[in-house]
Amino acid sequence: MAVRADGTVVKWGQIAFSDEPDVPGDATNMAAWGLGPGAQHALGLRQDGSVLEWGTTNHQLQEIPADLGSIVSVAAGAYHSLALRADGTVVSWGQEPAMEMPEIVPSWATNVVSIAAGWYHNLALRADGTVVAWGRDYSPGYGQTNVPASATNILAVACGGLHSLALKRDGTLLSFGYLNQASVPAWATNLVGIAGTSHGSLALIGDGEPRMAGALIDRWVWPGSNAYFYAEAVGAWPLGYQWRKNGSDMPGATNAWLVVRNADAAAAGTYSVVVSNSQGNISSRGARLDIGPRFRFLPGSSAAGSGQFWFRGTGDRGYVWCVDGSTNLSQWVELATLTNLNGTVTFTNQAANGGQAYYRLRLAQ
Repeated sequence: MAVRADGTVVKWGQIAFSDEPDVPGDATNMAAWGLGPGAQHALGLRQDGSVLEWGTTNHQLQEIPADLGSIVSVAAGAYHSLALRADGTVVSWGQEPAMEMPEIVPSWATNVVSIAAGWYHNLALRADGTVVAWGRDYSPGYGQTNVPASATNILAVACGGLHSLALKRDGTLLSFGYLNQASVPAWATNLVGIAGTSHGSLALIGDGEPRMAGALIDRWVWPGSNAYFYAEAVGAWPLGYQWRKNGSDMPGATNAWLVVRNADAAAAGTYSVVVSNSQGNISSRGARLDIGPRFRFLPGSSAAGSGQFWFRGTGDRGYVWCVDGSTNLSQWVELATLTNLNGTVTFTNQAANGGQAYYRLRLAQ
C-alpha cells in the first residue's frame, strides 16, 4: 500500500487471510499506513491523528480504543496493533491468545519517537537513540527482543517476522533475531531507510536530493508533557536536519527528531523541518502542535431523522464540554453540557426544526 501526497491510497496484492480485500471507503486524508510483515490486518493513520483498522477478524483483533488520541505513527503486527502518541507513549491492542503478549507495553517504553511491529514482537526507538524491544522471543529463542549493547545512536527501527533491524546514525545496520548480523551484506552502508519482510530485510541506500518519506501530522499534548516530532527523510547520505517553529529556525534543533519539553501555551505553534545534503534541501509540511484536551467528531455524525441534529465524538476522559447552537454564527445559546466519562459522548438536539443551524463545542470553564 502507498499513500499519495493528497491523502489517497493505492493498494495492490492481498493482506493475508483478510476478510476485506479492498481499502475502506473512509480511508481519506491519510498520512501513513501500518502493514507489518505477515500482518493479518492493516492500520491507517489520518492527518488528524485518528486511526483506521481493517482486515481479518479470525484472530480476535480488538476494536480501536475509544480514547486513542493524538496518534502520530502506527504499526501492525501479525495479530496486534501499535500506535504512538505525540507525547512519546505507546498504545497496543489485539492479540492471538495462543501467543505471548506483545500487546502489553513495558513501563520503560517512554520518550518514544518511532515504533515497529513484527509477527509477535515490537521495537520502539527512544529520543536518546536507544531501542526498547518486547514480545515473544519465538522458540527456539531467535533473540529478536535481545537488543545488542551496540544499539546506540540509532536513527530508525524496523521489524521482520522474527528479526529486528536498527539503523545507526553512521548509515550502518544492526540485525538481530532469526536473521542476525551475519545476514547484513558488507555493501549495506550509507543507508537512510530500512524495512523488514516475513523472512528478509530491505535497506535504502542514500541517493539524490533529500525527499520526505513520511508526512508530519498535527498533534496535541497535555500541558507540561513532552511533544515529539520525527522526520522521515531519504536522500544521499549524510542528511542534515533543521527544525523550525512558525517559520523560524530553532537553535540546536538539528536531529532527526525534535523534543518539545514541558509544553505550555507558548509551545503551541506550527513546526516543520528542513532536511539537507550536498545536493539540495527540502522542507516538510508544517505540523500544528496544540496544548490541552482534544475532541474529535466520529464518522457518521450527521443530522438525525425528523429534522433533529445529533453527533457522536471521542476525546479525553473527564472533561466537560458545552454544546452551543446558533442560527447566525453571532448569537449562541448553550444547549447542553456533556461529561466525557468513558471516552465517547453523544448529543441529540430534539428541538431542532429542520431549519439552518450551527453548532459548536467548547471546553467548560
